[in-house]
This record gives sequence, structure tokens and C-alpha cells, in this order.
Amino acid sequence: MASEWIKCTHQAGDKTVWVNFANALTIVDHKSGTRIALLGAENDAIDVKETPTEILKKLGEVRSAHRA
Repeated sequence: MASEWIKCTHQAGDKTVWVNFANALTIVDHKSGTRIALLGAENDAIDVKETPTEILKKLGEVRSAHRA
């Protein structure tokens, strides 16, 4: 499985969180950001400040870079 790491900001502060979206099951609006459910994660989900739209844009950029 390919890695699709995206830099996000944890919702509980300004801490940087790197999320591998190759392991993401779902992303949903949550509070003022997004809740990301991950396959096989220690915790069921992580909450980040970025919106789903922002995340999908970043994911598209990562995928384009992999193809280049």
C-alpha cells in the first residue's frame, strides 16, 4: 500500500500531525475541522483543524507528485 502523508494541525492545539491517508477509512466534518478515522489506529479517530475540502486538495497534490 502506498503512503499518502499529509501535514495537518491537531484540533486540540497547534500541534502538527502527519496523517497517512492511505490508511484513512473516512473523513467527516467535525466541529470547525475534520474527524479522520484510520484503519488499525491506536485511537479510532483523530480530529484536525483542516476542513475536508482542504484535506482533499492536499491529497490531490500528494497524488500528483507521486505520479510525476
